[in-house]
Amino acid sequence: MDFFENVKRAVSDTAQTVSKASGEVADKVKTKYSIYDMNGDIKRLLGEIGLEIYQSYKNDEAELSESILEKCRELDEKNAQIEAAEAKLVSKKGVLVCDNCGEKISKNMTFCPKCGSKIGGEDDGSVTITVTEE
Repeated sequence: MDFFENVKRAVSDTAQTVSKASGEVADKVKTKYSIYDMNGDIKRLLGEIGLEIYQSYKNDEAELSESILEKCRELDEKNAQIEAAEAKLVSKKGVLVCDNCGEKISKNMTFCPKCGSKIGGEDDGSVTITVTEE
């Protein structure tokens, strides 16, 4: 019987050790996820701060340092480059952009389905009818 008691005790001790180790691993994982989440919050907050500073620059509301002004100008340039690239893509897709609302529409449309503006010119309300004799 002594042998079985020793085996039982050894199995019990091993189970406790494994349980304690798995609890420690779980705690480490929880801590790492917590750090990851907090770093995500920091990045989000930094982005919001940057956006507020950029909006202040665009609205000429704040006196900014030269390094911040340079970065804001760089953002303006990048935004202009993106707009040009998007316009190039739009022209290759066979679509137009409504001058009134910015909606992307098919090249064969006469009026914008979103705002109703005439495509390719001012909508003066007139309608042209062509009559052909047979």
